[in-house]
Amino acid sequence: MGWHHGPLVSFDVESTGVSPEDDRIVTATVWSYQPGMSPVENSVLVDPGVEIPAAATSIHGITTEYARENGIPAGDAARLLAAELADHIDQGVPVVVYNAPFDLTMLERECQRHGVPSLFDICAEDSLSPYFVDPLVLDRWLDSTRQGSRRLMTVCAAYGIELSEDEAHTSAGDALAAARLAYKLAVRFPEVAGMSLSELQQVQGREYRRQAEQAAARFQGMGVERDVSFEWPVRSPMLVV
Repeated sequence: MGWHHGPLVSFDVESTGVSPEDDRIVTATVWSYQPGMSPVENSVLVDPGVEIPAAATSIHGITTEYARENGIPAGDAARLLAAELADHIDQGVPVVVYNAPFDLTMLERECQRHGVPSLFDICAEDSLSPYFVDPLVLDRWLDSTRQGSRRLMTVCAAYGIELSEDEAHTSAGDALAAARLAYKLAVRFPEVAGMSLSELQQVQGREYRRQAEQAAARFQGMGVERDVSFEWPVRSPMLVV
């Protein structure tokens, strides 16, 4: 049948900025899906403990004042999100994350910042093998010649998935769209559907590194200094010396 016909979980965050090392989670959503049932959404609004820049508010619509008044503390949110994802992983469910190194690294750093067990800490402690599906990596690999942006909304349109401007850049809308995109990718490319989750994990790690190497070479050729990570699905903590 293929992994895409079984249970799926999808995860997405909206944040104060674009750096998974330095920025903070503002909203996050875990969508869980069981075959034959409607998806279940668990979204949290977070008080990040810092000012939310106007540029970030213009994307996801959350102001500093609104987050402070209505959000839960960032440490509590990080702990709850990591534990929920670990529960799904413990049941053998793959987690869909579009551009996984951003969202997963963001969650890991929030957990480390607030001294709570991170997702990968829990997996290591409980001997869990997490499997992730990253539609961005898969789309770049499987349809490498398609021109245009690889933003989630654009890629969804290429696979016939509706994601409106109102839904895009909300963690709930993006998480559900990513899950649908993972399913569509498996349907369009049977070689992906036929892989075991372990094989799929290895292929995505390999392809992400190849894609990152190509990006680094392009930046070098343009004389642009850009920090390019080769790690997938999560980046190692930066060492402070």
